[in-house]
Amino acid sequence: MHYPIAIVKPASRSEAGVAVKCAVGSGLQVCGRNGKHAFEALGCTHGVVMDMRKLSEMEVLAEQEGKGSGGVQVHVGAGNMLGMVAAKAVARRLWLPAGVCPTVGATGLALVGGQGMLSRLHGLTADRLEGLEMVDYTGEVVRVSDTQNAELLWLAKGGGGYEHFPGIITGLTFRFIEIDPAEKKWVKFKAVIHDPLSQVDEAFRYPPWPPSTHTHTEGH
Repeated sequence: MHYPIAIVKPASRSEAGVAVKCAVGSGLQVCGRNGKHAFEALGCTHGVVMDMRKLSEMEVLAEQEGKGSGGVQVHVGAGNMLGMVAAKAVARRLWLPAGVCPTVGATGLALVGGQGMLSRLHGLTADRLEGLEMVDYTGEVVRVSDTQNAELLWLAKGGGGYEHFPGIITGLTFRFIEIDPAEKKWVKFKAVIHDPLSQVDEAFRYPPWPPSTHTHTEGH
């Protein structure tokens, strides 16, 4: 059994940079954590753990008119878990294709692809990733997009999970889906999973799923 030497909880990107620089200068491995979930138990168990939960901001960056515009660009702090993202997004009639477990970190999910109930319709969480901010091994903040350090954006879309991404991510930029008000009742059911016991009555107040257009049930 391995345990981390230290757990750091940075409250800003600059604090994260200082911590990384100190750890690397001391010859220690550094890895990030922002959720509470991993089937394979491949999270940080040695070196210095960067617990990013204090970086839980979420901000709309660019909002286009009309449902056919491709969605809304949103900055998501690296400390957000899926239940937190869902609650904040639905309040603004937005949605991000993601998993269904509220305690999974949004950062970790995006780095390994990110499957969920909406994947067949809207793709993986990683498909919605358009940029990120990270702290590199020198402690400097690096911005990543399709025009800046594009190779790192490619890596982040499913190939940078667990301890394999070359930096500590402090924030991500996703393209969120705009919710049609007529469909909001279905999405809200999923959003309340972050606090099911207190909101289960509200969730089941909505009508059942609409009838299928098929005349018979297909096999799974």
